[in-house]
Amino acid sequence: MAQSLLHPWIFERTPVAKPWAGHALARLYPALKVPYGTGECVEIADNEDFSPVVTSGPAAGQTINALAKELGTKEVFGKHKSLPLMLKLIDTAAPLSVQVHPGDQDKNGKIVSRGKTEAWLILEASHGASIWQGMKTGVSNSEFWTAMRSNQPDAVLNRREVKRGDCLLSPAGMVHAIGAGIALVELQQNVNTTFRINDWGRRGNRELHLDEAKHSARLELAPPPVANALTADDVELCSSRHFVWRSIRASQPLELMFDSFRILTCLEGKAELTWRVGKAKERMSLEAPSSVFLPAGLKIVKIEPEEQCWLLEAKAS
Repeated sequence: MAQSLLHPWIFERTPVAKPWAGHALARLYPALKVPYGTGECVEIADNEDFSPVVTSGPAAGQTINALAKELGTKEVFGKHKSLPLMLKLIDTAAPLSVQVHPGDQDKNGKIVSRGKTEAWLILEASHGASIWQGMKTGVSNSEFWTAMRSNQPDAVLNRREVKRGDCLLSPAGMVHAIGAGIALVELQQNVNTTFRINDWGRRGNRELHLDEAKHSARLELAPPPVANALTADDVELCSSRHFVWRSIRASQPLELMFDSFRILTCLEGKAELTWRVGKAKERMSLEAPSSVFLPAGLKIVKIEPEEQCWLLEAKAS
């Protein structure tokens, strides 16, 4: 019975309302039916905030944690003991807060608390749309915090205009803000800890976390280089100590071989996935915009595009 559960898993999408929510995702993907005001769509996760269930197939209705208990963590995650990554779609009509995420906390050489390194792949950006990362050159730490308290974040933050296909890595500890007019895919560590530094003067009661932010912020960090997925058919978008993200534009069959889990996201087109469980050959369709979790025990998955496909492959480091 357990072996029949070994299957690519698509999880129930979780829409999250946000005050900065946009409408680009609904335009890009008419099949993406989410409520008005949705700023985030959680595609794959397993933490205290989000634990979605598989939508179909023999594992339907089960969370990834339940499947790991039944199949064993090695069959599901490979070398990892639990799901270390999370994947979202984000859609902005106004800028997100200026924020920072803590890094991993170590004790005696072992991680006792995960931090949050993340990366963004831009699906659409309006003219002049930007992401802020780190401080402008020449700004001191005291000038930075003074600007945050006086509601002048743009005076001290390093602004980077973005376009379709750009990928930006944001290490834990880097102060950042995603700007307005952007639709993107976010890959991150499977943690939601966020310390809000400034909310651009928005009205409301969204709490700021200045003390925690000062403890977590690494203002000396320089933003990593920007990669672009549209420069070639196969592009390594980013690589960190937590994950590697790859863009694949495919019109011919290809094969993924792995001994640890993968997350595959279809951004354009449609493809058929095939794999074997014992002697049986199984298949399923993957269509944009969908993300599928490939358990480590599958080992080999073949991808046959039905038309030109744009895929993202994520793996934990």
